[in-house]
Amino acid sequence: MSVIVMGQHIQGLIAATLIGQKGHQVTMVDLDNQSYNEFYDGCKTGDVAHMPFAIPQSLVHQLDLQSYGFNVPKEPVPNPFEKLPFYDGLQLLLEMFHGLNEFRPPYNEKAWRDTWSNFEIGRVLSGYDQKIQDLFAKSATVSLKELLDATDLSVKDKSEISACCILGSKTDPNAPGSAASLLPAMDNFNKNDHVVLRGSLHALTRALKQSAMAAGVTIIDDKTVSKIITEDGNLHLLELSDGQKIAADNYIIDYDPVSLFTTYLEDHPLLPAFRNRITPTKNEKTCMHAKIVLEGVTDSIASQMIAPTWDYITTAIDDMKKGGGSQHPILSVVNCSADNATLTKDGHVVLDVVAQYFDTDVQGDDNHDALAQAVKQVVEQEIPLADGAIKTIKIMKSPTQFGQPNFVGMMPLLQLFKAFSGHHGLAYDFPFENVMLVGYGDGCAPHCHVFDGGARAAALFNS
Repeated sequence: MSVIVMGQHIQGLIAATLIGQKGHQVTMVDLDNQSYNEFYDGCKTGDVAHMPFAIPQSLVHQLDLQSYGFNVPKEPVPNPFEKLPFYDGLQLLLEMFHGLNEFRPPYNEKAWRDTWSNFEIGRVLSGYDQKIQDLFAKSATVSLKELLDATDLSVKDKSEISACCILGSKTDPNAPGSAASLLPAMDNFNKNDHVVLRGSLHALTRALKQSAMAAGVTIIDDKTVSKIITEDGNLHLLELSDGQKIAADNYIIDYDPVSLFTTYLEDHPLLPAFRNRITPTKNEKTCMHAKIVLEGVTDSIASQMIAPTWDYITTAIDDMKKGGGSQHPILSVVNCSADNATLTKDGHVVLDVVAQYFDTDVQGDDNHDALAQAVKQVVEQEIPLADGAIKTIKIMKSPTQFGQPNFVGMMPLLQLFKAFSGHHGLAYDFPFENVMLVGYGDGCAPHCHVFDGGARAAALFNS
């Protein structure tokens, strides 16, 4: 069997390696080759996990990643949710949602599956004590702000937890039901026998590539996909940037699906339900992505969330609602060059930043200077070492699938089904028979729908 993997990111590399280890013919090619391209003289970023990403210990050993330079962090990634007084109760609720998929009847319609899930949740909750039932009720009805205000946590802790819950999404922490955003946000911290990572994933990506090559995977680095040709409900072949055509029995995709269809498959006749799911207006984010280069900084800058107070968060949201973007946006800052000197040159620091909130209408190219100024203002104000050291800021839209489900005051239970039920995942009803979507590309490795997409796809191919 032959397989082509499009997108050289975490889940695509995992799938390619596991399939290659079974002796199948696997080729990897990139779609846009942007991840490790220089965006400024000698500086690049690559795959980054702003949200925690959990990789199974067993997979680290199976792919022999430590032999290829990936070292398990000596210190665990701090889990801000452990400070919550009802953390144990939230863990039980997480187990409940994960357990729904194990017993769900094979209904064909999503509506019937969700109806069954509602009744099943009621049945499971009836076996818990009153405290857990009350916690579930609160998480599905009250706002995140209300739930956190009822605790004795410090202002800093409340702000950090709120920022983690809304990172990369449209979630409004003031909206009824937004307390449910705690569950998907803390999920990756609660997987047994996993290594939790946050920040630059360069060392992991590099080790996965070397492991893939050791498994016989052919990696095409010097050209990208320029055209995807379909035939009779299948992907037929790929045309590369130099005109070469390649084909396989099956295809695996680790790439932003909105960009995939709008760039390569725009004219393909899709079923309306699926087209609606990948239409950009349904997936655009109120956050945007920035890459920053600092010059002349010698001391280390810690990766961090910048949302110091609840008033700061509320102001950022209100600025967007008035039309436009936040003058003081909430930031997630990752220092990519701290552990990976190869991503920059001497005397420079590379930061990868997610900033929110910004109305999608203001994220066009014409407004990049204004967006960069808003980000620069906060970085220089909150990170003193960066004051006067910023050499360049490159603004771009975040991947459409980045972030958690959007708790904006409407049907929080449905949002939780989307987070934890496979039939709500975008890959569930992918419209080509010989294609699997295992990941959402650069920056989306921790997404709840695809965090184990590579291993799941490989298991199907290798069975």
